[in-house]
Amino acid sequence: MVLVDPDARRKGVGKSLMNKSIELALSKGPVRLDATPEGFELYRTLGFQSEYELVRYIKSSEVTPVKQNRPASGVAGLEHDELGSIAQLDTPIFGADRSRILQDMYKRNPEYAFSRKKNGVFKAYCMGRSGSQFEHIGPIIADRTSDAEGLLAAVINPMAAKDAVIDVP
Repeated sequence: MVLVDPDARRKGVGKSLMNKSIELALSKGPVRLDATPEGFELYRTLGFQSEYELVRYIKSSEVTPVKQNRPASGVAGLEHDELGSIAQLDTPIFGADRSRILQDMYKRNPEYAFSRKKNGVFKAYCMGRSGSQFEHIGPIIADRTSDAEGLLAAVINPMAAKDAVIDVP
């Protein structure tokens, strides 16, 4: 994540950070990112192309009460030793290995990590993280809508008293 102080924007700081990040990342494989509309113009000038649009949904703790939903059957908290299996599920869908990112997200906010298994095989997972302004929901990887809904219910419950966002393709 690249964040530039508003007073320092449009002075080359973000571009310099991104160029160095790209240089370092290219030695490890393909470079992809997801971008908010605020950052997309910079990424476009660096050669990135849009694969799809994101829509940001915001849950305000003050005006949007969250109904405490029961997670779907089979949804459980994710354990640290299961992260390798989650990365194997994630990589072909995301298109790059982000196992280190998922490990960092888990380390910071294990209370936001959930999965669903069927017959011992991971079918879906969800993670979240704390940000400076919001709790962030995602990624959610699921091949069934009901699994995604169950994971969303599981992760949003511990965020009920907080402002939260989810970016949806």
